[in-house]
Amino acid sequence: MTGWDIQVSGKVFNETRMHTAPANKAAQAYLPYINDIVKNAVLLDSYAIDSGKTKSQNSLMMHSMYAVADIGNGPEVLKLYVEEMNDPNKPTTVKRVYQLQNIEKQQLNAKGSGKSPSPVISTAAINNVADLFAAVKAKDAAFQPKPAPKTTNGKVGWDGRVAVTEAKGKNITIDGKTYALIGKDVNGSPVYQDVEVLQEQAAEETESAGKEDAAQTEKDDSASTAENEQLTQDFEQGERENSKNLYDATVVSPTVKTAQYRRLYNNLEESVKIQRYAYQCAKEMLQHRSGTKFEDMTYINTVTGEQLTRSDYDVENQVMPSKRMKEMVQKSEPYTVIALHNHSGNSVPSMADIQSAYVQEYKYGLIVCHDGTIMRYSVTGEYNPIIVNSLLDSVQESLYNNDTTKLEKSLKQLRDENVILEVFK
Repeated sequence: MTGWDIQVSGKVFNETRMHTAPANKAAQAYLPYINDIVKNAVLLDSYAIDSGKTKSQNSLMMHSMYAVADIGNGPEVLKLYVEEMNDPNKPTTVKRVYQLQNIEKQQLNAKGSGKSPSPVISTAAINNVADLFAAVKAKDAAFQPKPAPKTTNGKVGWDGRVAVTEAKGKNITIDGKTYALIGKDVNGSPVYQDVEVLQEQAAEETESAGKEDAAQTEKDDSASTAENEQLTQDFEQGERENSKNLYDATVVSPTVKTAQYRRLYNNLEESVKIQRYAYQCAKEMLQHRSGTKFEDMTYINTVTGEQLTRSDYDVENQVMPSKRMKEMVQKSEPYTVIALHNHSGNSVPSMADIQSAYVQEYKYGLIVCHDGTIMRYSVTGEYNPIIVNSLLDSVQESLYNNDTTKLEKSLKQLRDENVILEVFK
C-alpha cells in the first residue's frame, strides 16, 4: 500500500526461520503468502539503523509494516521488517523484506507500546488503518512511534516551525559562564559555545543582514510597474487561454525575480540571515532546473547557518540528499534543519516528503514551485498515512481550481493529523 518496490528474497525466509521467538515461529506458516502480505502491508514506523547494528554495509533504515492475514485460524496481525539500503550501482535505494513476525504470538507477559489499553483489542475488529494502528500499539511491545515534540520550560517551544533553543538540558554552566549546545561533531560528541558570544554574533549578523536586505528590497522595489506587467505578459504568452493554472509548466515564472517573491520568505519567521539563505538557494535551484523535471535539494541548519546543496541528481521528479547532507542531519540537533527542494510540477509535498520530515526530524520542509508558490510543511506527531495522502490530493485539487474554501478545510484536516502545511504565494 506504500507504492514501494519491495524485494522478496530468501532473506526473509532465512531470518524468520532462524529466530526462535514465539512471534517468529508463529509467522512461519504465513511465509508462502509473503507476496500478498507485502502488497497489503501498511507502513506505521521507520527508524535509522545505528551504525553498530547495521545488517549490511549499505543499510540505511528499517521500516515496520503491518498487515492483517487469515490462513484459516482467524485474522492475525503480522509485522514486516523492511530494510532500506543504498544501491551502490544506482542513485536510488532498494528495499527488501528482512523478517516476518506474528505479533499476536508475542510472549504472554509482553505489553503493548501504548500507555493505556487500546479500544481495539480484537483483531477481528480491524476495519481501517486507524484500527490497525490502535491494535499495533496494544499488541506490539516493540512499536515505538515518535511522540510529538513538547514545549519545554515555558520559553521557546516548538509549534511545528520554531525549534527549542532554551530547553532544559541544552545549556551547561562552567565557572559562571553559560554555554549552549549547538550541535554535534563528526564523532557524535556535543559541541557547546558561549551564549554571550552567540548573542553578540547574532546581533551583528542581524544588523548587517538587515541593512543589506533593506538595500536589496529598495532596489527590487524600484522596478517599474510597467516592467513587472511585462514580466507577467511574457510568462503568460505561451499558455492556453483557457488554462486555469500553470501546473504543466516546468519553465520557472519570472515572478521569482521580483521583490514580492523575496518577501514571501519573511513568512518563515527566521532570522534575516536564514531567510536570505533560503531565498538565495531557492532562486539558484529554480534557475538551474527551469524547463526540466529535475530537482535540487538544500539543507540549512537554522542554528549554525551551515548549508549543503545537492544539484547533480539526474532522476526526474525526485531527489535524495547526499552522504554529507545525511551526516549533517545526524549531527544536528533535532528540529533545527530546514530541507528545501523544488517541484517542477508545482505540486504539494509527496508522502515521501512527509515521511522524511517525520523520520529525519526536520524543523520543516520547503517546496519551491516553478510558478512562484512556496509550501512549508512540518510533522508534529503521529499521522495516518492513508488519510494524509488523501488530504494532500485534496489540497492539490483546491490549488488547481483556486478553491480557497476547500483549501482551508483540507489544511485544517491535515493539522488534525499532525501535518502542518502552509501555502505562500
